[in-house]
Amino acid sequence: MGLLDGAKNQADNAIDAIGGDKVKDGVDAATDKADEATGGASSAASERVDEAVDGVVDELANN
Repeated sequence: MGLLDGAKNQADNAIDAIGGDKVKDGVDAATDKADEATGGASSAASERVDEAVDGVVDELANN
């Protein structure tokens, strides 16, 4: 098992334990705080992070 396989398994286990929606909501809340703290300067990056996390969580949920 490679390093990435181990990380994927840990992420999958965490998402199963916490729930995908809670993970997405937590990341969304964190990126919203970052946007507030930077006066919106990080909104483009925050949106990319939100989309990436949504995609990963959805992919892991379907496996």
